[in-house]
Amino acid sequence: ILERAADEIIRIAKRIRHLRETESTMPPHHEDILHLGEMSGAILKHALDAFANMDVVNASEIILEDKAINMEFYNLRDNFMKTMKEHPV
Repeated sequence: ILERAADEIIRIAKRIRHLRETESTMPPHHEDILHLGEMSGAILKHALDAFANMDVVNASEIILEDKAINMEFYNLRDNFMKTMKEHPV
């Protein structure tokens, strides 16, 4: 699972770098995307710390963090859909 997460993080980072190098403006909602990435990185660190310390209490808190990330993701997705409907290409 960790290898898969690392692969996805690298893929996303490369895409963001490409966008910054080739686009004159950042895509809509890019601040929200960055925030979601920060939240995802934090939950990964939290999970690794809980695992390394065999800390069941902290591990159970990850469920709440995951729900918060899911809510952020769904809100971002909905905002993207709204933007695309308002400004079709």
